[in-house]
Amino acid sequence: MRLVRASALCAMVVLGGCAWAARQKDELLVDSGFTPVRSDTPGSAASMGSLPPQEFAHRVVNGMPVVFYADPVGCHCVYSGPEAAYETYKQIRANQLAAFTQSLSVRGSLR
Repeated sequence: MRLVRASALCAMVVLGGCAWAARQKDELLVDSGFTPVRSDTPGSAASMGSLPPQEFAHRVVNGMPVVFYADPVGCHCVYSGPEAAYETYKQIRANQLAAFTQSLSVRGSLR
C-alpha cells in the first residue's frame, strides 16, 4: 500500500512539473510576441498536423516570413509570430540560461 501511495505521489510531482514547464513555455512564447491560435476546428487541426510538434517551423506566408510553434499536447494550439518574436524568444531563453548557470555557480561556491 505504501508503494502505491509513493508511486502515485511521484506521478503527481512529475506531471505537475510538466504542467508547470508547459505554462512557462506558453507564457514565454506570448511574452516574446507569438500569438496562440487554438486548433479546435478541422482546418486548424490539419494545420497543426502539418507542423512538427513542439518545434519552431519557419514558413513564408503571403510573402512574409512567419514562425510557427505547434503545441498539440499543452495548449492544443499553434503559436505564430514574426521572425522578431523568434529572435526575442531566443534572447529571453539565453538570458534565463545564463541566470540559471550563474545561480548554480553561486551555489557551488557556497559549499
